[in-house]
Amino acid sequence: MTKVPSDYNLNNPIPFNRTCELCTKLARGTSVGGAGPKDLSQVKLIVISDYPSNLEEEAGYPLFDNEEKRSQTRVNNSLTYIKWRNAGNFLRYELNRLFGLNTYTDTWITNAVKCNPFHKKEQITITEGFMKTCTNTWLLNELQTLHQHQLTCPILIAGTTAFRALQYVDNKLYSELTMANGKKAHSLKDYRRVKGKFWLTHPLVFTVNPAGPAKSVARIETHEVKTKVFRVQELPYLIGSPPWQFQEDIKLLAEYL
Repeated sequence: MTKVPSDYNLNNPIPFNRTCELCTKLARGTSVGGAGPKDLSQVKLIVISDYPSNLEEEAGYPLFDNEEKRSQTRVNNSLTYIKWRNAGNFLRYELNRLFGLNTYTDTWITNAVKCNPFHKKEQITITEGFMKTCTNTWLLNELQTLHQHQLTCPILIAGTTAFRALQYVDNKLYSELTMANGKKAHSLKDYRRVKGKFWLTHPLVFTVNPAGPAKSVARIETHEVKTKVFRVQELPYLIGSPPWQFQEDIKLLAEYL
């Protein structure tokens, strides 16, 4: 796993206000902007997921890789680990494993909604108003700026909120995606592994939010009493399992990278 650069959360060449409070009920002054290389011409892939988690809100950058945080903690005099995987760890791992991407130096990662809707066990509903405000204020500017530096890099849409946010990025595109022959409404699941969809000159690839597949990764953990160290061995993804489905979705990126 690539080590997280120390300045990654500050390494933002596209202006963003982390204390944004435009959506008063949703915002708490800890919004999370997009992150990627300082030189936007190095961007090979744009990832848009749904919204930041508690970990991302704390870290200050999207799809936070908790590999560095997978440290030992003591519970009842025994050593244990925090969760093995989160969405960011899983997504970054898969992009590196399948395509050799360093997600800190050649990938721009962001969320459609910049605020975490979960707070003290309370969930704030992400309304269309919140999504429209956030997209028009932040996401659209990100994409337009990135487009000026990279005309054809693919965009990975990872989650239903990210998919819905497309209506405020490009209403014509969203209308074409969601309506078939003017009758049947389409959703994100209808475009998993579908080729030929573009925003401007950027090919679109669709998948689910990586949080679900991340929790489904099969693993074996053993504890050595003498050294008090966990050894974790991952198992191959079972065909048809959520991580396998996610893997098959994003394999479409190979054509564009």
